[in-house]
Amino acid sequence: ALHLAEAGVDTVVLEAEHPGFGASGRNHGQVVPSYSLHGPDDIVRLFGAERGEALNQWVQDSCSLVFELIRKHGIECDAVQNGWLMPAHNAERLALVRAKHDPWAARGAPVDFLNQAATEAITGSPHYIGTWMHRSGGNIQPLGYARGLARAAQQAGAAIHAATPATSLERIGSNWRVTTPG
Repeated sequence: ALHLAEAGVDTVVLEAEHPGFGASGRNHGQVVPSYSLHGPDDIVRLFGAERGEALNQWVQDSCSLVFELIRKHGIECDAVQNGWLMPAHNAERLALVRAKHDPWAARGAPVDFLNQAATEAITGSPHYIGTWMHRSGGNIQPLGYARGLARAAQQAGAAIHAATPATSLERIGSNWRVTTPG
């Protein structure tokens, strides 16, 4: 909605409750520039070289987008962009960590593979035997972020209607009709 409104598109947001009400405002707030189940090579196999690498680039740049929006719009959400870690506590997990790290490193992502001593220095825990770090990741307070994005979208011209659930969606020619209780 923010990007559409900034581009001059007449933009309406319908929220069943209020911006940030559900999982958007209640998640753990980690800003993670990686896939949870797949690696970038898997994405290329699934979607082809052109589309797969475009998606990989988008994921790699996703944290920068989040933190740039926070700075640009002065969003108060306790943002800290100091990296994201995926530590390993045993050899099997370390192999997984390495398999996650290497394809991103090959694509030029700002990643590091850290040994046990470096991991302990960052985490304070001697229980991890290594980690991969993506330096563009970080953490935010998710409810503050969701509300800040909503304010920025409104300031850019978007209309936000809280307590307005969409009850149906219907295509009519080249347009869409969204029905709400009101």
